Amino acid sequence: MTDVTPTFRRTTYPTISPSNPSNDQSNRTVLVIGGSEGIGFSIALAYAQANASKIILSSRSQAKLDDAVAKIRARGVKRAVTSIPLDSSDVAQIGKFWTRLREEEGVFVDVLVLNAAKVGATTTAAEVVEFFQFNVASKLYMLENFQKQAGAGEEKRHKVLIDITSAAAHAYPYAMNAYGSSKAAFSNYLCHLADEVPEGEMRLVTMHPGAVYTAAASGSAEYSSDLPIWDHPSLAGHMALWLSTPAAAFLHGRFVWANWDAEGLVEMKQKILDDAGFLKIGVTGVNSFSVGGLMAKCTEVPAPQDRSLT
Repeated sequence: MTDVTPTFRRTTYPTISPSNPSNDQSNRTVLVIGGSEGIGFSIALAYAQANASKIILSSRSQAKLDDAVAKIRARGVKRAVTSIPLDSSDVAQIGKFWTRLREEEGVFVDVLVLNAAKVGATTTAAEVVEFFQFNVASKLYMLENFQKQAGAGEEKRHKVLIDITSAAAHAYPYAMNAYGSSKAAFSNYLCHLADEVPEGEMRLVTMHPGAVYTAAASGSAEYSSDLPIWDHPSLAGHMALWLSTPAAAFLHGRFVWANWDAEGLVEMKQKILDDAGFLKIGVTGVNSFSVGGLMAKCTEVPAPQDRSLT
C-alpha cells in the first residue's frame, strides 16, 4: 500500500496546497464532524485557507470548538468560521443537528467531512456493537441527511463526502480489531454506494489520513512522539481538500491514502476508471471481482448438467 504511487508523501506539496488556485473552495460550505482538534482541525483549516465561504466545525465539546475557531481566525482567515456542538454517535442528535442547519442556519452543506470515530480495544460483544454503532450506523445517518438536503434550486448542487478512515481497515495483524473492522465496514459501504450514486450528484471518497501524532496518540505509551511514522498534519488536511476538487472526480468510490502522491494518482486515472474494484475494500492478493468477470469465467467453464440437490 505504501508503493501505490512512486512518490510517498509525508507533508504538503504544491498540488494539494490551499494556496494552489486549482484548489479554491469559494462558494462552498464545508462541515467537518470531529473538527475541533487533530486531523479534523487540520482539514477545517485547509478549507478555510482555500477560501471556503463557510466552515462549520462540530464535536462534542463546545470549549474545544471555541478554541479551534479562535485558532483558525488567528491565522488571518477572513471567511465565516462557526461551530455547532454534536455527539455524532447519538442518532437523535444527528436529526436535530441537520434540522438546525437547514431551518435555523439556512445552510446547505457542499462538502461533508466525517472525521469523528470511536477508537480503542474491545473484549465483549457489547463493546464491539458500540464501535459499529459509532463508526458505521451513526455515519449512515449523517450521510442520509447530507444526501437528502433540498431547497429552492439546490437539488442538483454537487456534494462531496470525505470519510476519514484508517489503514486499520486493511492492516493485518491489528490489535484493535473492532476499530479496524468497523472502519472497513463503512468504507466498503461507500465503495458500493458509489456504484449507485453518480459522481456528478455526490462524490464519495474514503481517505486514510496518514499517521498523525494527535492527542489520542500522545495518550498511548505504545506511540511515542519520536517514532519515524508521524506525518505532518498538513498532509491530511490538504489531501482532503484536493479530493474535493474537480481534479479528483475519478476517485469517486475509492479508498485513498493521504501519503499517495496526487499527481501520481492522476497518472493512474485510466487504470482506476477501467477497474471498478481497484482501490476499494476487497480481498488482498487477487484481481478485483465483478459479476461480468464471473459470467465470463462460467462461460469458459461449463456448468454441471445435473444441479439438483439429490
